[in-house]
Amino acid sequence: MGIATDIIMLVVAAFFCGLLMQHLGQPVILGYIAVGIFNDSASAIQSAGVAA
Repeated sequence: MGIATDIIMLVVAAFFCGLLMQHLGQPVILGYIAVGIFNDSASAIQSAGVAA
């Protein structure tokens, strides 16, 4: 995928995780942090050549 697709997917995932955290009564920033952690781990797996 291209860089634009990656950015769009990241923004959409952060939006929905933020909504989920708000619904659960947690700070919205926790949703953004969760997406960032998941994105970093997925990037590390992909760059290591591990099939997901």
